[in-house]
Amino acid sequence: AGNIFTGDFALDGTNGVLQLGRPFTSFPTSLKFQYKYTSTTINRIGQDVGSLETFGAVRTLARYISPSRISRTLRDPYQALCPAVFDKNDRNIIAYGEFISGQSTTSYKQVEIPLEYRATNRTPKYIVIVAAASKYGDYFIGGEGSTLWIDEMELVYE
Repeated sequence: AGNIFTGDFALDGTNGVLQLGRPFTSFPTSLKFQYKYTSTTINRIGQDVGSLETFGAVRTLARYISPSRISRTLRDPYQALCPAVFDKNDRNIIAYGEFISGQSTTSYKQVEIPLEYRATNRTPKYIVIVAAASKYGDYFIGGEGSTLWIDEMELVYE
């Protein structure tokens, strides 16, 4: 599954090491961007993760943004399955917003993800932004031919 995120990627042997988050200390109200998406039926599923019935048959895109007091390091692909790696309800998450869709588009559409702040008395240390062509890509689940294009991304401040 194709994805893009704020952070760093390195290799440790054949495993990827992802460091989610970039230093960040402001309070945006939303994330605005243009996207185009082609959804396909799921035809690939990783080992030991369940069945297609568990996840649904249509591939969906997922995107989220979170100013937070923490960043996370993922050392192997299956570690992303652990809720402790990124839990949107973690007390260190200062704000959160997400956009999920399974609808294909033939042209770019604009989306604005509002941030729901849980704390304004603490300054963020990091910002995590993740976009994936498959919501369940971290489970090695997806459909060949699904594509996601993202353009003109901006943080909005009121």
